[in-house]
Amino acid sequence: GEILSYLPMAWVGDHLFSYAQSIVTGYTVNCPESSETVMTDMREIGPTYYFAPPSVFENLLTQVTIRMEDASKLKKWLYKTFMAVAQKAGLDIIDGRAVSIKNRILYFLGNIFIYAPLRNNLGMSRIKVAYTGGAAIGPDLYRFYRSIGINLKQLYGQTETLAYVCKQPNGAARLDSVGTPMP
Repeated sequence: GEILSYLPMAWVGDHLFSYAQSIVTGYTVNCPESSETVMTDMREIGPTYYFAPPSVFENLLTQVTIRMEDASKLKKWLYKTFMAVAQKAGLDIIDGRAVSIKNRILYFLGNIFIYAPLRNNLGMSRIKVAYTGGAAIGPDLYRFYRSIGINLKQLYGQTETLAYVCKQPNGAARLDSVGTPMP
């Protein structure tokens, strides 16, 4: 696995999410060339694990929204059509729940035309899990990322607790919870 270490180095969370976990799991830690190239570096590296505060996820979604406003009519139609499919079936698919064959086929097509290119553009084409913490995320943000196939989960913690004390396990991520306490 790989991670892009872009958080402030003085913050304990960066030590935990970037360095300590890489020692335990053996994934590669990559550093951006500069603060201006973080998104370019993220697309180039394609990290498999990602942590960001909600504001980063909000800014990325805002960029997507702005780009879609300037897109061609065909791209707007594809985006609107397949995002409706993602909202309907994406959360169930990522959580391993039953989905009709029709919605699975539509989601598969949406992945080809919209979700996979969008994840790639966001630098999240290889993400296996993405975490956010520091503030609660809104329902639209949560649904957007999870519905396009990004396994976004919330953490709860403080610097004094070495970053987090609660985490959402696979298959149990919910908007209204920060997960279960860590042992």
